[in-house]
Amino acid sequence: RGFLIKKDKYENYIYKVALDDSKHLLKSYAYISKAVLSEVQKLKNPINIVNAKENKIFDSYIDFRSESHSIYCAPILVEGDIYGYLYIDNYSSSENKMKINPEFMRLLLIQISVAFKNAMQYEILMHKNQEISSLDNLKKDFINIISHELKTPLVSMQGYMNRLKKVKFHQKEKECFVKTEESVDKLHSIIKDLINFNKYQMLNEIEKSPGNVNSILNAVKDEAEIISKDRHMQIKLEIDSKMKRAKLNWEAFYLMVYNIVLNSIRFTKDFGTIIIGARNSTFQQEEIDGKESLVVYIQDNGIGISEGELKKVFQKFYELSDIISHSSGTTEFKSSGLGLGLSTAELIAKLHNGKIWINSEENEGTTVFIAIPF
Repeated sequence: RGFLIKKDKYENYIYKVALDDSKHLLKSYAYISKAVLSEVQKLKNPINIVNAKENKIFDSYIDFRSESHSIYCAPILVEGDIYGYLYIDNYSSSENKMKINPEFMRLLLIQISVAFKNAMQYEILMHKNQEISSLDNLKKDFINIISHELKTPLVSMQGYMNRLKKVKFHQKEKECFVKTEESVDKLHSIIKDLINFNKYQMLNEIEKSPGNVNSILNAVKDEAEIISKDRHMQIKLEIDSKMKRAKLNWEAFYLMVYNIVLNSIRFTKDFGTIIIGARNSTFQQEEIDGKESLVVYIQDNGIGISEGELKKVFQKFYELSDIISHSSGTTEFKSSGLGLGLSTAELIAKLHNGKIWINSEENEGTTVFIAIPF
């Protein structure tokens, strides 16, 4: 017979597996020696009894029977602690003695211990994943609630600011009003980033229709020229005239490209150059499922990204440089943000069945690539 025995929290023996020599499940656990189990627990070593009747070691144990049979019992150890017992005997067998190969059993016990350890680690990992998932859901709920709770009073503030524009202020009062309006606009931009991120994070698919990327990139270029006017940036457009049409969600695709261009403006010095381009895929890396794709790229000659930070830039709420050294505003050099622009862009790229990646060199510039299927 063969048994896998464990103990519950009350120190009761639990028979997890019980088989006879024909591998039939056993329902009766008669004549299993608690004395042997106790001794193995004490010694933490296997015990092999060739003839139970003749063995004198366990005379003091009242549960030990006088039947002539062999017993082998070994602890299943994981890092020195017993997590179970392997118990084998030839009770009710026609064979008087059970032969054990010690080396084979040693190797078998090692394999069983490894399996136990892996199962325990998997269980711990599963609980940790559940905790992380629960925390992630809480963060999503928090982002959703806080963005909407902030939006309500902000709309009122913007309404009052619009009404105040009609009032004639003295110079100092006008300066205060302008600064207040800028702060309200900044807050509105932050809340909009939160809402957009939360929106695309919750979607599994997005409505798309065949369209030309030209109109989107031209709209982004026009907006980029307006917001970077004080920075004296050059915004260039490079669009391949032979491109095919792709399935796009106009609003989402615009936001994705705009977020990346805004990052380029923030991390490129005044009088810098930003190129917004689109073409057919050229390299294997740019293909989607081995097929030709639409490639959109945004290239700048800004401060670049170090190799160590390249792996982190798509993390939500990750900011490229120290938040203390950020300047205020939306488009100023190294101006601050929530760190959601690239995270949102990645979500939108995936919703278009595409991918996004970055090539960058410190102090030389950055190119962000987006590839989506035609």
